[in-house]
Amino acid sequence: MLSPLELRQVRLEKLEIRVSSTWGLKPLADEMCRYNCYVEPAVRKRRGHWDFRVSLDVAFMPLEGETCRFDLIGVRLVGLFHLPDDTEESLVKTLVPLNCLAILYGIARGAVAQATGMVPGGPMILPPVNFVEVLKQRKRRKPKAITTNEPQ
Repeated sequence: MLSPLELRQVRLEKLEIRVSSTWGLKPLADEMCRYNCYVEPAVRKRRGHWDFRVSLDVAFMPLEGETCRFDLIGVRLVGLFHLPDDTEESLVKTLVPLNCLAILYGIARGAVAQATGMVPGGPMILPPVNFVEVLKQRKRRKPKAITTNEPQ
């Protein structure tokens, strides 16, 4: 089933990748690296319409003491999303921000994989992020750090 949600524009505002200077001194497979994942979503609605500006900031940093290929991977994307004016508010609440964030994160994963493709060890594929949990944590105002040890 196709969604009425339309991504009208996307902008990559930040892509920061720091390759570790110590990686390779202590051989470690990527899938053994554990990262803290910081996620910061933001949504702004245009008055009188179902137009939304959704931004997604994501950063991955190794846990203290971990030796990984990357010291930092940071991405900021901004998307302009639109729904038809006759869209039911209940559907809007279902699609925004969850689907918007999933779309932006998919774009972020592709950008990081492409940018890291020439780094020794091959492309870094960002692990999946549970945006349902991110949004729940945000409502509860808990820290946004999530530990991952997914295959890279």
